[in-house]
Amino acid sequence: MGRGRIRPLAAASLFTIMAMVAACSTPPTADEEQPVAGSGEEGEEVETVDPETAEEAADADSAQSALDEVTAELEGLDPDARRARLIELAMEEGGEVSFYGSTNIDDIGPVIDAFEDDTGISISHYRAGASTVMNRILQEADAGFAGSDVVQINGPEMLVLSGEDLLLTLDTPIAEDIVEAGRFDDWLAPYVNAFIVGWNTNRVSPEEAPTTYEEAFSNFSGTLAMDVDDFDWFATLVDEYFVGELGMSEEEAVELFKEAASGASVIRGHSLGAELVVAGEYDVHVSLYHHHTARHADGPMDWQPAIEPVVVRPNGVGIVSTTTRPASSLLLVEYMLTDGQQYLADVGRTPGSTAIEAGLPSDIRTIGVDLLKLEEEREKWEGLYEEVVRESGSAVRE
Repeated sequence: MGRGRIRPLAAASLFTIMAMVAACSTPPTADEEQPVAGSGEEGEEVETVDPETAEEAADADSAQSALDEVTAELEGLDPDARRARLIELAMEEGGEVSFYGSTNIDDIGPVIDAFEDDTGISISHYRAGASTVMNRILQEADAGFAGSDVVQINGPEMLVLSGEDLLLTLDTPIAEDIVEAGRFDDWLAPYVNAFIVGWNTNRVSPEEAPTTYEEAFSNFSGTLAMDVDDFDWFATLVDEYFVGELGMSEEEAVELFKEAASGASVIRGHSLGAELVVAGEYDVHVSLYHHHTARHADGPMDWQPAIEPVVVRPNGVGIVSTTTRPASSLLLVEYMLTDGQQYLADVGRTPGSTAIEAGLPSDIRTIGVDLLKLEEEREKWEGLYEEVVRESGSAVRE
């Protein structure tokens, strides 16, 4: 497939991987994930694997064939019968599934608990930052070790795994319910990060609230905030909206962002950005995450009427090509994209499924981050966004 970047880390022996896992013990943080190896819930160790007894990874072709056989057996079944048969097959595989993910434990924990209660299948969960999870899977694959059955991380990191042929092709009717920006051949979006413009309602009256990006950029100089890492949001707006829809040149659009940054403070972390807006330190933040609005529903912050188009970047879930448990893996993936959607919505995530009444209102116009294109042009857009944020002239708040 060849769509991803060169592997970030060289191949490592299984012994080296396990030693690295055991050595790392940084606790997970909420929302702005940090690398956490060897731990699941805070204070709870995940059992590490003895290299001498570790299960050998499946060949990617045989794993795909095994998954295709499971899929064929499920064809034509209604949702309840499909779930029941998958549970039977998962039990035949041993009644457990290994799950690597980057979502903080407070948010993903309810999904894991409900899955275990509803299916009787136990989950071995490893949680770390998206890049750490991605690198661990790359290393385990190089070592021929079947570590993770299912992976759930940010879209860009999922794209790297896809490009290295480390995800199996998914054939599930549930894909039809997933937002278009979150549907790929080998992974689907359990939730999306939707970038919205938010403002403090004590400082910005309804009459003063921005209605366009241009108003947000120009009307709040000195009280504006933006995130230092949102090059994908920036690239999408420049390419798809300002150039593609409004007819600006790329240079004109980039200059618009630079002018906005010259009157803005730069923040690292969307949780922090939302907190600072609610605290009244900034009037407007131009790229908050939509799910933070639910967490601050009682605070003086609003984002509606939404400034459109809203940029959407998918988080992804897929089956790792080294799995030896295809039915268990498919069961977990489909659960996360159906029953699990409400649990994710309840903790303020923006569900990837359009079948659930949560998340972004259906009448809001969105544009998806083109992950394939952005991966090819990453260096360009990261460089341009660095130029933008430098215009702030102030230290990054973090």
